Amino acid sequence: MKKMILAALLSTAFVSAHATDGTPISKTITPPVAFIYSNGSGGTSITDFGVAGSDWGSVPPGAQTKLTKIAYQVTSYIGAGDDAPNICYYLPYTIKPAVCHPVTAGTSNANYTDFNALAFGNGAKVEIQHNISRSAPGANLKPASAESVTFFYSY
Repeated sequence: MKKMILAALLSTAFVSAHATDGTPISKTITPPVAFIYSNGSGGTSITDFGVAGSDWGSVPPGAQTKLTKIAYQVTSYIGAGDDAPNICYYLPYTIKPAVCHPVTAGTSNANYTDFNALAFGNGAKVEIQHNISRSAPGANLKPASAESVTFFYSY
C-alpha cells in the first residue's frame, strides 16, 4: 500500500514539474502610413504586439510562463527608398526595449528564438520598427500588408 501511495505521489510530482505548451497568442495589425518629409527623409513607423491577461486562455493563475519562440511577418512599405526594420522585445511593463535586432522588410520567420531567455508574461511586447531613411519628398507610404507576431510559450 505504501508503495502505491509513493508511486502516485511521484507521478503527480513529475506531471506538475513537466512544462505544458500554452495556446499560441497571435496578433495581426496593419501598420500606420509612413510620412516622408519634404526633404525626402523619413521617420519611424511602429507596430506594437502586446500580451495582456485576456490572451492567456487556460493558463492557471500564477503560473510561470516561458517564451519558447515567436513567429513574425514583417511588411515592407511601398515606394520606400530605404526601409531598415527592427524587431524589439520589451520586458513586461517596461517602456524601453530590452533588445532589438535588424530584420529584412517583407520577410517572415516561424522559429525566432532570440528572446527566449528574457522574462515573459502580462505586459511583455514585441515591436516592429520600420526606419525609413529616404523616399520621394512628401510621400505617404502605405504598408504592403499587415504584420503579425505569434508568441509560443510553455508554463
